Amino acid sequence: MSQAAPRVEAEGLTKLYLHPFRAPLAAVHQVSFVLEPGTSTALVGPNGAGKSTLLRLVLGAAHPTRGRVTIGGRSPRAYARRMGIAYAPEANPFPSNWTVAQALTWCLALDRRPALERDTHLRRWELDPWAEVPVGHLSAGLCQRLVLAQAFASERAVFLLDEPTAALDPPSRIRLQRRLRAWRRRHPEGVLLLATQDVAFATAVAHRLLLLDTGRLRASVAAPPRGALRLEATSAAAAEALRARLPAAQPGPRPTVLVVPATARAQLWSALAAWLAEGYEPRALGPARPTWRDLWAAGGG
Repeated sequence: MSQAAPRVEAEGLTKLYLHPFRAPLAAVHQVSFVLEPGTSTALVGPNGAGKSTLLRLVLGAAHPTRGRVTIGGRSPRAYARRMGIAYAPEANPFPSNWTVAQALTWCLALDRRPALERDTHLRRWELDPWAEVPVGHLSAGLCQRLVLAQAFASERAVFLLDEPTAALDPPSRIRLQRRLRAWRRRHPEGVLLLATQDVAFATAVAHRLLLLDTGRLRASVAAPPRGALRLEATSAAAAEALRARLPAAQPGPRPTVLVVPATARAQLWSALAAWLAEGYEPRALGPARPTWRDLWAAGGG
């Protein structure tokens, strides 16, 4: 049975880092959002945008200077003590002299889960050949798989991941997407929040993308439905001309972009033929995935 997950609410979150000789640095500034049960959300933004700090505030590992965050009406620490929170940090948290097997055994004991599950998680993340290898001898990609293995092993309904695709090879990225879909089936009311610079991955696993920049929430963009197509025209007028022929197309994040749902693909080709005959040309046509340019445009950049 899945663990019920309450909503996560952040209101006016601000985190200042003080310096004796300089003005305080606002790593997170006046950020507010609500994560409803059953939703997956991605924090996207460049280096230094405040993504990791915001995750740590939701986790309860950092205290806000101003504002508040609650999980089911409780503080993050109070919720974590009662229900637990799954967390995959960006950096490897294990001592370098621990073996992979020791690290997973310790995590399972911390969550009061049977030690017999260790071998299952080793096989699931293809870490069994390195079970007796010290963590300090692992490659960056293997370390990341170990971090993910311990997070998934905890089986919590609130799941936080910080740069989960960092250093992963393509097969491991695909494996991670599958594991997240399986986690969602086990926790249909769970709340997933991940921080990443990988917009394509974020679009594949999240319902909504929140753009952070210099600690501020700049935009909230809904991920397109699976199977949708993204068409970019050479001008806003060209996009409007195509939309007049294809009413099912939805406006994209910029005036030149249209999103065509999978259900309208059959009508798209006839509409495109007539549109091209009028002298219009597409700049790009492909799967509907927001680009960095789209996100900056949505954020007023």
